[in-house]
Amino acid sequence: MPRRKAPTQTQVEDGDEQEDFNEQLMEMDDADGAGNASGGRKQKGSRGSGAASGPTLSAEDIERKANELCRLALFSEYKRSILKREEINKKVMGGISKAFPEVLAKANKRLRAAVGCEIVELMSKEEREKTIVGAAANDESERKKKGTAKQYIVRSILEPELINLACTPDREILEQEQEDQAYDGAKPSGTILAWESYDNIPTYGILCVILSLILVNGKTLPEPSLKKNLKKLRLVNTTIIETGPSAAAKAMSFDNLLMNLVKQGYLERIKVGASAGPKGNKRGRGGLSKSDNLEDAADHEWRWGERAHAEISEQGISDFIVSFMMDRSRPVGNIQESERVKKERLEKLQKQLTKDVSRAAQTKLTTIEIAD
Repeated sequence: MPRRKAPTQTQVEDGDEQEDFNEQLMEMDDADGAGNASGGRKQKGSRGSGAASGPTLSAEDIERKANELCRLALFSEYKRSILKREEINKKVMGGISKAFPEVLAKANKRLRAAVGCEIVELMSKEEREKTIVGAAANDESERKKKGTAKQYIVRSILEPELINLACTPDREILEQEQEDQAYDGAKPSGTILAWESYDNIPTYGILCVILSLILVNGKTLPEPSLKKNLKKLRLVNTTIIETGPSAAAKAMSFDNLLMNLVKQGYLERIKVGASAGPKGNKRGRGGLSKSDNLEDAADHEWRWGERAHAEISEQGISDFIVSFMMDRSRPVGNIQESERVKKERLEKLQKQLTKDVSRAAQTKLTTIEIAD
C-alpha cells in the first residue's frame, strides 16, 4: 500500500507553528517578490467590461496567490485540519473566487515539484454515501448538480519506490542526525524519512485495522461489533496508546484517539435508525464516551471519513489486508517448496484474497487517482 502521511496529535501554539513554516517554505518564496510588489493591483481593462465581468487577475497576481495558497494549505495540514473553500476565498482569493481553479492548478504544480504533495478536494457526504450503495462516486455530472464538499487537504503523491529509497539508511545522514540531535532520547535513523521514530506508527496501525474492519463489513460497522472486535486486541476506552516522541502528548486514551480520528476526518460515527430523528443520519464528532452503554452503542455505526478516502482509499486498505494475510501464509503441512512453486502459490492466494475482500465490501472499491 502506498505510504500515506500518518495522523498526528502534535499541538503547539499557532505563532510557533507559523514561524516553523515560514522557515520551511523559504524555497517557495522566489516568485513572491514580484508578486508582492503588485500587491492588490488589478489588471487594467475597459470600465464598462470591468463592471460586467468583475475584477480579474494578472499573471503576477495568480503566481502570488498560488504561493499564498501553498502556505495556507501546508500550514493547515501541519495542524491536521481540513481547509475550507470559504477560508481560501477569505485569506487568499480576496473575493475573486472565479480565478480559484487557475490558482489551485498553479499551486499544485509548485507543490508537486517542491515537496511531492498536492491539494485535493475531499468527497462530499453524498459521494461517500454512493460508495456504500454502489453508485459511482466520481460522476462529474452528478457532482455539478449536487455540488462538491469544497473542503481540501494536502496529500502525498510520492511513489512507493521513492519512499522505500528515502527510508534506506545513509551514513552521512546518520552522522548529521547525531550531530543535530533534536531532543533527548531521539534515535537517529540515518534516513530521509525517519518514519519509524517520528510518525505516530501505533495510531496509524490502529486506524488501518479499524478501516479494514469497516471495509470487510460492507463499509459500515455497528458500534457493538467494533467494540467486540477491538476488545480482542485489548483496545478498550481506557487503553493507553503511545503517540510517538514528536507528539506534544506522548500518550492518550483509546477513546481520545478515536475522537481525534473523527475530528481529523479519518472516521465517521453516525447515529442511525429511528433515534436519528426526522433528518436521518447524524454525524457524531466524538468517540466512545464513558456514558455510552450497549443500548446507545446499538444506535451508532462507524464509516470511513472523507480524509481516509482521499489519503488511503479502499483499494489501499484492501492491499494492506491482502499483504498482511500473505505474510502469514504457509504451504500445507509446512513442506519445502521451490521458488517457482512458492511464487505460483502466492499469486493464486493474492488473487483469491483480493476477490474475497471485494466481495466482503459488497460494492466497488474506491481508488486514489493522481493527476499527471
